[in-house]
Amino acid sequence: DWSISCGADLVVDYRTDDIAVELKKFSPKGINIYWDASGKPDLEMALPVMAERGALILMASRQENVALPIGPFYRKNCTLYGFTITQLNSKELADGASIINDNLKKGHLKARVHEIMSLSRTAEAHKLVEESDLFGKILLVP
Repeated sequence: DWSISCGADLVVDYRTDDIAVELKKFSPKGINIYWDASGKPDLEMALPVMAERGALILMASRQENVALPIGPFYRKNCTLYGFTITQLNSKELADGASIINDNLKKGHLKARVHEIMSLSRTAEAHKLVEESDLFGKILLVP
């Protein structure tokens, strides 16, 4: 599996697997970091699988209203972080890009590319993303 080859310790298919059950089997004492970029975080599922003092990181949820189960959140002494790239200033963006580029050069980051297309095929690329279940990114080049 591609994710395992990139260093993942556990791969869970959210479409077919019970995420909470798989996480509890994998880490009975709880997980330290729960990072959700789905846009629809399930905190009712996430908090019971968190370790004491675990961190929840939520991104891509600007339009979503999600209930935070306060009791389990406080009892586990968790921390919650929200992240929106559009709130970063140009220096923060440049610093982040520098870190990403350095790690790409060192081979620490891997990206799966589905297809490389010319900019003239942008409409086709959008249609492909919208109508397909792609695994990987589409790169648009001049």
